Amino acid sequence: MKYCIHCGAEIPDDSIFCDHCGKRTEEALEAPSQPQKKKSSPQKGKKKAPAGESREQPREENKRGWKLFLGRDEAPLDRDSTAITMPRSVDQDPVYRASRWLLALVALLMVVFAGTLAYNLYCRMGFGDNKYKNIPVIYVQGDNTLKFSSPLVEEPVTITQSLNWGNMSLEEMTCLSEDGKDLLYLNNYSSGSGDLYLRNTDSDRPRYGEKEDKGVKVDENVVPGQFFWSSDGKYAIYRKNDGDLYRWRKNKAVEKLDTQIEEIVAVTTSGQVLYTKAEEGAGEGVTLYSKVLDSNDDDKLKLDTGVSQIFSCNADGSSIYYGKPSGDEHNPWDVYRYTPKGGSEKLAGMVVQLLDYNDKGELFFTRAEPTEIDPFQYFVDDMAETDAQITEEPQLSDYNIEKTTIWGVPYTVPDYEGYQAALEAYQAKLKRDEIREAIAGESRTITTYQLFHKAGSSETRLDFGIRWVESADAGTGNAVYTKERVTSGQSVLISDVEDAEDAIRLLSAVNGSAVQDYYWARVGKEPTVFVTATNEETVSVTLDPGRGVYYLLIEQGKEGGTLTWLPVEQEGLGVSRKTDDDVYAITDIFYGNRMLYYRDVTGEKGTLCGANAGSKEKLSEGASEQLWLEENGSAMMLLRDYSQELEMGELILYRDSNRRVATDAHAYSYRTRNYIYVQRSYNTTSEKGDLYLYTGNDQKLTLLDYDVTDFG
Repeated sequence: MKYCIHCGAEIPDDSIFCDHCGKRTEEALEAPSQPQKKKSSPQKGKKKAPAGESREQPREENKRGWKLFLGRDEAPLDRDSTAITMPRSVDQDPVYRASRWLLALVALLMVVFAGTLAYNLYCRMGFGDNKYKNIPVIYVQGDNTLKFSSPLVEEPVTITQSLNWGNMSLEEMTCLSEDGKDLLYLNNYSSGSGDLYLRNTDSDRPRYGEKEDKGVKVDENVVPGQFFWSSDGKYAIYRKNDGDLYRWRKNKAVEKLDTQIEEIVAVTTSGQVLYTKAEEGAGEGVTLYSKVLDSNDDDKLKLDTGVSQIFSCNADGSSIYYGKPSGDEHNPWDVYRYTPKGGSEKLAGMVVQLLDYNDKGELFFTRAEPTEIDPFQYFVDDMAETDAQITEEPQLSDYNIEKTTIWGVPYTVPDYEGYQAALEAYQAKLKRDEIREAIAGESRTITTYQLFHKAGSSETRLDFGIRWVESADAGTGNAVYTKERVTSGQSVLISDVEDAEDAIRLLSAVNGSAVQDYYWARVGKEPTVFVTATNEETVSVTLDPGRGVYYLLIEQGKEGGTLTWLPVEQEGLGVSRKTDDDVYAITDIFYGNRMLYYRDVTGEKGTLCGANAGSKEKLSEGASEQLWLEENGSAMMLLRDYSQELEMGELILYRDSNRRVATDAHAYSYRTRNYIYVQRSYNTTSEKGDLYLYTGNDQKLTLLDYDVTDFG
């Protein structure tokens, strides 16, 4: 081999031209294995090298050769050459083309591998479909050991082995941070409060402060259910039994936020704590406050005063529904809504029941309308005139029979029969007086209700004279309810009543025996009766918002009845369609678009079915009434073939496909589609069972611990 004298590239011995720079190579250098003095032939236009300096400059020439190979420079043409060979382009180089495709393939494989690894880690960490905060489990082992576990820990972590809770529940006595790393819990519970501790959940030893079995002690005399983590995990917020509100940060001192508060309403995801205080000027209610957790000043925002009932609060605190006293004993609430933008706004006054509401400020509610009634429209006082003539108790001396002797001498004898009849009539009159007094004082009013819908500034009364609202949906403006009407032939004669107690019982029975008309109503439409029932029948109703109404009618003395579907059309309810017979009960649970119901029930078991707009589908036989449904209705848990004696049954997960989770499940806690905690092998005597984790990806049950009494 030899080297090109121009570019320094290695070329074959018989080459005339350099394959890289294209210049003539008759004077090319030979391989350095046989060193010799290199000659150079002067080139046109070039100066001769000075003495002592080699014409060849390997380092520079090699750099230039790489520049040519990378396409960053061009070799000048040799005007003396008889032929010219241009350097190959990168795309024309077969070695480079192969290398390029190989590199691309390797890069693609690396991307696929990294993506797969990231996805597996993504799912394992519980993000996406599986929120990490929903995967951990806290449980009590035996009588006094509190533990923590999750799919991410190899062994359960012991929080404490000296648990002292009494009869308090996990929900009241523990609070886990959203990232699952830190647990607040109460211990040494006594007289309504306990000591608050912090424990990290990734080891058996505390991470902060003291190294003891009970973890790091935060404070004393903390109220159950009144301690929370902030959503960012920075602060523990709690109320002590002296009423003061505190904030505590890891490795920091306890800070008092406010004094003499009534209740912590919520710790929002927007970094605020909402709470109430009893203050002067609040009347019968309390004052609602908001305070920013990450602020060190003493400022707090007064949201409203005179609050007597908190109905709901969004997670971020953007919508709070609450009530104030209305001053009316029959309609106790004025309903308000607070939003950060709009402040406090009164939505409805004189409310007896808030039925349904949403974040848009739409709501269904009722107002009571007590009606004075005459109880004698149910009782006929058929003895009123007769009893009016009996003014005093009869005396035996007033009842005599005149007789004469055989010699014509007159004399009198007591009329015992007449006296006895008069005495019985008097006693019956006293009994009827007691009956009259009882029914007059017992049932002077019948309370019925008016049904209202509120959207924006528009308040619409849908109907009045309502006895019971079965279901209402504020968003669609649909509601179903019942009214009663007394039929003829329901009157009771006073003379047929035994005593005052029986009169009250009969009066209640008469009121309850009225015919019940079930109505469907929608905002802007006239109410429509869709079924009528007497006291000999039972009716169950479920509203399928925006789609229709299901109702079940069961005659007295029968175990099942007919399930009927009524579709909602543009003008109102459509034509009824029978869905199924021998239906035992319907639920207000919807699995997907299917309303769930039971049929063929024997004892505690039956067939679980789903009704979808009139069609029916059998889901499971031997089902118990222990159902759980995911919030969006896409998953359902069901216990079937449940034994009351053993307190165990077969646990089924309904989702994309039905899966049997365990055959001997006592209790369960659904977290995500891939993580379900199950208590199995339950002992009814010791009230303990074994805790397992079910992973949906591989449909596997993994034993976590023994002798578990409570988990959540």
